[in-house]
Amino acid sequence: MKKQRASDEISRMIRVKVNGGERNLREGIRLSDLLADIGIPAEGTAAAVNHAVIPKQEYDRTNLAEGDEIEIIHAVGGGADGGRITGGRR
Repeated sequence: MKKQRASDEISRMIRVKVNGGERNLREGIRLSDLLADIGIPAEGTAAAVNHAVIPKQEYDRTNLAEGDEIEIIHAVGGGADGGRITGGRR
């Protein structure tokens, strides 16, 4: 029986920037997966990959790749000020 290499057992990782901070993600991850992983709902969210705004209906079809720069902005409504925009590092 052939021995499997440890590197074959671990899914490959890519390095991207999310709101300016570096992050390691699994290879083949989609924008929708990233949002779910960090707990940001697609509703009320705008996202850009490499300075190109991605339409919400494309989040599930947008694969992320090594070196991508992702910016995520999420609108939060309510409160006395009528809502605010968040886009800080996560």
